[in-house]
Amino acid sequence: MNSLRPPRFILSVLIMGLLLSAAVLHADQAPLQFSVSCGGRRLLPAHGTAAGVWFYVDRESGTQLLLLGHREVPEGWRMAGVLREGVRVRIELNRQGGSPAGLDAEVEGDWLLESGPGVLILEGRNDFASGRIRRFKSGEGLVNLEPVRRPFSLGPVESSPSLDPVVFEALVEWDWRMQDGIGTPREARTYAEAVARLLPRIDRLVDAAIEDGGMSASVLRDAWSAMRQATEEGVVDEGVWLRLHRFRRELLIGRLPFDIPELLFVKHVPSVMSHQLTQLYGYCARPGGGLFSLRQPGRETRVRELTPEGLPAGSFLTPELSHDAERLYFAYCPVVVAPASWDFDDRTAHLRYHLYEMSLQTGAIRQLTSGDTDNFSPVIAPDGGILYCSTQRGGYHRCGRGPCFVYTLSRMEPGGEHPRVISFHETHEWDPSILNDGRVIYTRWDYVDRNAVLYQQLWVSHPDGGNARIFFGNNTWNPTGIWEARAIPGSNRVMATAGPHHGMSAGSIILVDPSVGVDGNAPLRRLTPDVRFPESEAPLAFGPTALGYDYDTPVTQYWQSPMLEPWRVTEPTEEELRWPGSCYKSPWPLTEELFLVSYSFDRLVGEPGPNIPNMFGIYFADAHGNKELIYRDPAISSLWARPLRMRSRPPAVVTAKDVGMGDEGTFFVSDVAESWPRLPEDRPIEALRIIE
Repeated sequence: MNSLRPPRFILSVLIMGLLLSAAVLHADQAPLQFSVSCGGRRLLPAHGTAAGVWFYVDRESGTQLLLLGHREVPEGWRMAGVLREGVRVRIELNRQGGSPAGLDAEVEGDWLLESGPGVLILEGRNDFASGRIRRFKSGEGLVNLEPVRRPFSLGPVESSPSLDPVVFEALVEWDWRMQDGIGTPREARTYAEAVARLLPRIDRLVDAAIEDGGMSASVLRDAWSAMRQATEEGVVDEGVWLRLHRFRRELLIGRLPFDIPELLFVKHVPSVMSHQLTQLYGYCARPGGGLFSLRQPGRETRVRELTPEGLPAGSFLTPELSHDAERLYFAYCPVVVAPASWDFDDRTAHLRYHLYEMSLQTGAIRQLTSGDTDNFSPVIAPDGGILYCSTQRGGYHRCGRGPCFVYTLSRMEPGGEHPRVISFHETHEWDPSILNDGRVIYTRWDYVDRNAVLYQQLWVSHPDGGNARIFFGNNTWNPTGIWEARAIPGSNRVMATAGPHHGMSAGSIILVDPSVGVDGNAPLRRLTPDVRFPESEAPLAFGPTALGYDYDTPVTQYWQSPMLEPWRVTEPTEEELRWPGSCYKSPWPLTEELFLVSYSFDRLVGEPGPNIPNMFGIYFADAHGNKELIYRDPAISSLWARPLRMRSRPPAVVTAKDVGMGDEGTFFVSDVAESWPRLPEDRPIEALRIIE
């Protein structure tokens, strides 16, 4: 069975507590190089992360080993995994310039251990033997480790197999530790300090769950009151902290407003240059990933690959489902080797994203776009047509080097017929999606005759391109831009990502209420206040070059917005100090306070460098600071998660027009003084300039 074991098993077997700070450490604290082999085959870990996750897998034997720790916290290293019976894993340390140190470990579970000078050998007692190492030792002290890293590569990033439940349980618990500051390199906290922050968050979660009406209010209230009282009256230790986190996880997953039997998501390597424009060009794509689904999210660890067999390795983007959930739409680029830089030349000109349709019943695919254009972000309109973003209009952006081809809102018929541009705009547009009233919302870069950094905000139009108008933010400087906007079921508000200009779409998740206003701070609610708005509030890391970038590459420069709102948040949060540059991406709203989202402990870096390939995992989160890891592939980012289920079709909205007028039209202005910003009342308007 591949489901998560019940909490009692986790409590009795999986506890891998932090060691006391008084533990004996080596005097020099020098990290020891750490390598792993299995059956004589050297295993290299997935790309390292700021959260201290190193994952080893041997596909031939089915071995999975999860190494967790930070070299700044020698007492925190631990390991969990699964071995086949008779499979031997060799863990070897070697201090450069000297003889190997003696090595030992405390092992739990079904592993046999042999130790010697500089080496540990693990062997499974039975088939698929699970085990854990809760501390590594050398002599009388603890060992500070430095894993041998996977060399930087421009080749495809290979996805991990489905994580064994033991590995995933360890990853979930480690995620709790990293969220709370238990054993972190910065802003570390005790269990008591972590619980003090956790209790009010669970209070709000309990209140929200009772308000939902999905469970007995009295039973839930009594259970939580008893647990809270016992926590406040007793000694707060690791066991108490774990019980609270398990209670929160069950409660948050239980709050889902409807059954989600399966999640659709994409495994994706972020582009070779982190910028709002280049993140979506085929000539900047990096290979790796595909289309996947996760059954029983929050309960299961098994993933199902949906990637069509007929497509070679490449890069996948922005999935969309038909309303009946029988057809899947996605963007795909056949990149095999990532470019060393973001140059458009003879080596990269053939790399384009094109749209495909796939039957989820048969797996049959059909290519919908072709030619020398990039096409992505497909959206099924209420009338069955397909909206998407495309470079087919031609033209380039005005600033910086390039070429950065302009992509705007486009449309085609259900079978790919009659592809056409439906937006008159001359600069970039992103992330179309359908509102509950049938209109399309999207991000537009509206920087004509003003600062180029600040004006990537939300617009709406009819799905045929008519009646385009501002939705929010065309005169707002904070956030720098808003991307990935989506309608919330049963609400006129939208959920979106407040992101930077000089980086890919990621940052903080917000709620936008257009009934409050179309500009300023009042219409915005921060759903993830632990992350400030990048570039307009929190500095955005100036990225290094693409070659050799790693999670701990030093940052020496930052991007900062040139114009600052007086109401911006100026002080970094505890989480930001702990995980500088941490960020969210691709929210999918379930209610106004509950959503799916991808999250990264790793720093978001901007132009001109890339981000690491495996920064994002998928979470359930709420507006009260609670988030629970649902899925993370330690090797590659998981993005754009959404329920794989049917959904209702919004009303079809069309623009009223007289087809007999052809390309001509009649335009009128009812009040020339009605504008934003408001015009001075003491300066009357005497003439209008009309530009064709």
